[in-house]
Amino acid sequence: MFRSLALLLILSLPVKAQKPRIFNNQLAEHAFRESFKQNHNPELILSERRETLTGPDTGSRCTLLVVTRYPRSSKRFQTGPLYFLHHRIFDTSGRYQLTLPRETSESLSGSVVDIKTEPGPDAPDTLFARLRVPLRLLPVVIASAGGMTGADERAAFRIGRGDTLHWNADPMNEQGIYLSVHFNERVPGNEAFVGIRGWRGEVRNCIQVPDNGSVVLPRSLFRDVPRGAIVEVTLFRGNYAFLAARKTRPTPVPFIAQTSGTGYFYVR
Repeated sequence: MFRSLALLLILSLPVKAQKPRIFNNQLAEHAFRESFKQNHNPELILSERRETLTGPDTGSRCTLLVVTRYPRSSKRFQTGPLYFLHHRIFDTSGRYQLTLPRETSESLSGSVVDIKTEPGPDAPDTLFARLRVPLRLLPVVIASAGGMTGADERAAFRIGRGDTLHWNADPMNEQGIYLSVHFNERVPGNEAFVGIRGWRGEVRNCIQVPDNGSVVLPRSLFRDVPRGAIVEVTLFRGNYAFLAARKTRPTPVPFIAQTSGTGYFYVR
């Protein structure tokens, strides 16, 4: 009996929340790439971007961006034609963008997709990659520490330490959620902070947290950001797999599937 009681007490203890991983001077997308050392390599990106965090996603779009040569880098990786869904893509300029219909974006959410390239100058073999596309980000809700929520139009434009941000969780996303706050004195409305001693002209703060649907915004997200300033807040989730031939080591070229949303807020 006592052994059962002890087990019950142990199971009922509260689980300690996992501390956010902090990235200094990074935005959300850059921090995600840093997590797997993707620094200025050619890449294939399946990207959906929302133009707002809290409102309808009428401005969202989904694109497949093929980058085989970075303009400020000597790194190059030219393959033959690339196949994705029912599209055949071949472009020798080093960069090609395919905009996908919104219905396609919605159908890809949470699904497993393949991409294939034919042999080319830098790839003597046929290359493949397969990955799961993260769930699309839906409008978020911000619950203020003062009691108002992001569903209230007046509160949707203010954010600060201690607020709780809620999003649609993706339990199968092992990469976590990246959340960044970006202050730039050049943004219209931030003129009052230009040249004030002690304020940096640009601040980038980012954290990574488990994709469980909510986070209490920590002090680190607003470090060196003045109160009353306008900041760009970005929520980001992504997944990646490296292109590889069937019997050789993976190449340094990743296929990335990502979804993000960005909004502007006043810091309270």
